[in-house]
Amino acid sequence: MLRILGFYFLFLMAGCSQHEPTLVKGLQSDEDVAILPQPPSSTELEITAIDIIAKNGNKAEISLSVRNGTSQNFTKLVVMVFPAVENVTIVNNGVDVGAINGLTTSTPQNTFVVSSSDLNLDLDDFYFSFDEQNTVEGIDNNQDGIRDDIEVLIDRNATNSNLRVFLRGFAKEAHQLYSSTNVSQAVPALSRVEDYAACVDYELLKESDDESDLIDYFIFAIANTNERMIARNNALSLINSAIITQTMPLPSEVTEFCTNALNTNQ
Repeated sequence: MLRILGFYFLFLMAGCSQHEPTLVKGLQSDEDVAILPQPPSSTELEITAIDIIAKNGNKAEISLSVRNGTSQNFTKLVVMVFPAVENVTIVNNGVDVGAINGLTTSTPQNTFVVSSSDLNLDLDDFYFSFDEQNTVEGIDNNQDGIRDDIEVLIDRNATNSNLRVFLRGFAKEAHQLYSSTNVSQAVPALSRVEDYAACVDYELLKESDDESDLIDYFIFAIANTNERMIARNNALSLINSAIITQTMPLPSEVTEFCTNALNTNQ
């Protein structure tokens, strides 16, 4: 189902503060999601060790050690944890590391909780993403315009290569939208966000007749902190203050945009 996200976003502005998305593929292991391979350890930010500090039935509370191999000081670093093996569910995700200076290692007091039939877990059973949550841009180690934590969520939720292209385009353009400082930047960015959202909806409808809240999930995931919600709201306020006529794109226009996006990213 196509939607005009400009008005949809404005509706979300009024009603969401710390809304939790309903999808959980980014937070736990699901049978319908392929387990991703463990990526190479980061030479900049990496988890060097985990420690199971408590067990209760099939659940374990785990602490981790974070190494900041950069010269950058982080003030609100958060680590998200994902299973790299089957039959492991992340029950309580998001480890708040807080402040960590460059070239140091920290073992934060905050922990994460997993559920598994086999609690003999080690570092290779998980992979991690990092986010500096007091900034709008977050952490983008590969400099591709998409926050590293959002890239992980895309890989977790994209069921085919086309959907991955469209979600990456949506996330990249949403970041451009939230970084807009004037109407001439915000309007074309919003248009591209809407186009990619239409591509996502179109691709999902080919797989199932059921409506999906995948775009809703990524709207909240991209603007997941107060700073990012403020940036989003500021950009949309710029658009709302201008006299802009938005029209529903024709199906042929949507198809052409989606086809060009796939051709460009192959």
